[in-house]
Amino acid sequence: MLAILQERGLQFEQIYLKRLLDEGKSVVGPEPGVDELPIDRTMTAMQNGADVIYQASLRNKLWQGRADFSLR
Repeated sequence: MLAILQERGLQFEQIYLKRLLDEGKSVVGPEPGVDELPIDRTMTAMQNGADVIYQASLRNKLWQGRADFSLR
């Protein structure tokens, strides 16, 4: 059951990501083989004005986490 839920979640993410791209949104996401830290990628994308950050990494002094999609 858990594997089915995970697969459906991944399918939803891919469909939503395609929709955002089809709408012409600027999307920044993880790049295979790039050594940049996720938090650095997220901060750079925010500073550069990306419309969407896919797999955005966020943290402060009390917590850290990852958002599937962070919309501007």
